[in-house]
Amino acid sequence: MLRVIFDTNIYGELVEEPNLTIYEEKLKSKYIIYNFFPIRKELRKISVSSIRGRKTRIAVLELLDRLSKNHEIEHSEKIEKISKKYYQVYVNKGGITPWRFIKIGFEIIACASIHNLDVVFSNDRKTMFSLKAIKSYEEINNNFQLKTPKLLIYEDLMNQIKTHFS
Repeated sequence: MLRVIFDTNIYGELVEEPNLTIYEEKLKSKYIIYNFFPIRKELRKISVSSIRGRKTRIAVLELLDRLSKNHEIEHSEKIEKISKKYYQVYVNKGGITPWRFIKIGFEIIACASIHNLDVVFSNDRKTMFSLKAIKSYEEINNNFQLKTPKLLIYEDLMNQIKTHFS
């Protein structure tokens, strides 16, 4: 089983899937999905708009809990330190996104790298998965002898689920 972490936007995509119940079972059989407190904190900020009669915030938080059951990674000083180093290199490479907008994404990558997770799924191509950001992860991870996780988007996740279970 692959050890993975989902960015907040992946939970937003999943909760809108009409076949969510089927996909959940498939996800749980293929992946060990980790919860990370900054992701939960970000999901708590979701507006209270409604999806299929349920509050979006509640729906994504419940989904997070079901998928990551008993697999939680604590935030740490090391994660904070590595994510800030990513940002320093990112800025040196010409990255312009302010820290407050990229912080959680960089913390997710640091978390996954430190805990040797296989994949990070996100749809954040403009910042978190930008070429400058990826080069920053690779440079800092090489310095700290960490393995950079594979970076995949939601479409890749759906393709893997459909291919694996067709």
